[in-house]
Amino acid sequence: PDAVRRSIDLLVREVVPAASLVVLKTPPGSAHLVGVALDSAALDAVAGTISGDDTLFVATASDEAARALARLWGGWLGT
Repeated sequence: PDAVRRSIDLLVREVVPAASLVVLKTPPGSAHLVGVALDSAALDAVAGTISGDDTLFVATASDEAARALARLWGGWLGT
C-alpha cells in the first residue's frame, strides 16, 4: 500500500467515482504506472484496472466501494 500511496500522491491529478469504478486522471503517459502499483498491491477492494495514456479505470465490487476508495485516494493527492 505504500507504493500505491506514493504513486497516487505523485501521479494522480483527479479522482472521480463513477458507479462501481474509480476513474484516476494522470499526466500523459503515467496511468499505467499507477495501474501497476494497484495491481501489485493486490488490494481486496480492487477487482482490476484498465490503463490508458492519462486515465485509469479501477474496477470495484460496488458503487459504495468505489466511493470509499475515491474518498481515501482523493485525500492522498498532493500529500
